[in-house]
Amino acid sequence: MAAGHPSPEYAETRSFYMALGYDELEVFPDFWRPGLPVLQLIKALNGAA
Repeated sequence: MAAGHPSPEYAETRSFYMALGYDELEVFPDFWRPGLPVLQLIKALNGAA
């Protein structure tokens, strides 16, 4: 869930993914239903072997 959701557990989850290098890409405010702002995260991967 995006920052617009009041859950402290989702805030902790967002912090976890941000610490792993993910960035916020887009918020879908009504993806599942109004009041549940879904957050899409993205992480660039290094393709060098």
